[in-house]
Amino acid sequence: MTALTATATLQQTATPLPSITPLESTPTVAPIDTPTATMELPIPYPAAVRAAIEKLSRESGISATDISLKAIQRVEWPDACLGMKTPGVMCAMIVTPGYRIILTARGRQYEYHTNLDGSSIVYSAGGSQSNDKPVLLWRQSGDSCINGLLSTRRVAVTPCAGAMLNSTLTDTDTQMLGHFTSVFASFSATTKIGNIILVGTGSQVATAAEQRSMAEFARYVTLRVSSTQAVTDMALEWHREGGIAGFCDDVAVSVSGQLRVSSCRSSSSQSLGVQWLDPRQLQAVYDWIDEYQPYQTSHAGAVNPDELVVTVKFYGRGNIAPTESTKQSIAAFAQQLRTTFKPS
Repeated sequence: MTALTATATLQQTATPLPSITPLESTPTVAPIDTPTATMELPIPYPAAVRAAIEKLSRESGISATDISLKAIQRVEWPDACLGMKTPGVMCAMIVTPGYRIILTARGRQYEYHTNLDGSSIVYSAGGSQSNDKPVLLWRQSGDSCINGLLSTRRVAVTPCAGAMLNSTLTDTDTQMLGHFTSVFASFSATTKIGNIILVGTGSQVATAAEQRSMAEFARYVTLRVSSTQAVTDMALEWHREGGIAGFCDDVAVSVSGQLRVSSCRSSSSQSLGVQWLDPRQLQAVYDWIDEYQPYQTSHAGAVNPDELVVTVKFYGRGNIAPTESTKQSIAAFAQQLRTTFKPS
């Protein structure tokens, strides 16, 4: 990705500056190593550029005529602090449009983060303050109000009324987040459970169902940190035991789209591996949990003459009681996942 370069030296007057070539459009939630533009910048340059020059000149004593613009990117900061966290300072978790501005003067480079009009501006010493970069932002919709910002190692949770909460991601969280960011390209979307922005390094364009799976993951991590009640990421659990073949295995489907299969033939459960649901399977799961109430069923004996016992636990969020036909469809779906599963 090429930097945006202006060869002319900026003056304190309102003289229009040279035109620029916009970068590719990629949504961002925080400073990252390769900044991206999300729109063509106006000419003359935004007021934020001149605000940055004035701030640098005022604080360094360097004349504004000796300050040049090296690069400017239109970005969306993940919070009101413009992506720059200061110990002891709380930041409102509000996505703030603005610019990353890089100036040069007397052989040195200076980076500033601003909002759109330059009324809010902060100096970034060396750019991003940490290798722990925010990559996933989830904002809950509806009557409740909560934001979750996930970085590569931590999650910051901000209720709309209350103090910010911070927590370290679990190893499983980190692995799942790494999957999402490495497979999918960056995007922003509105889902049934809230708004989401992903900073991805992959090339795959996420479908609507896959976008929701990432929103579900962020929602689960966020609520796990902030809620006083137990929170689960499960959508469906299926257990099969007995029968002539001596089955004993479990299928667990998370709302994030991860399929986990294990065997219980030994004295302790043994994981057989994990897979990810495809978009069609994801959509089927979401259709069910959005519509139907939770339930648990267990069939044996007369239903299964070979004494095979099948138990299904369904974590629905809907208001409709599922029919027996629907329960059978869900059980058949889980069994098909087990049948087609290939151990990793």
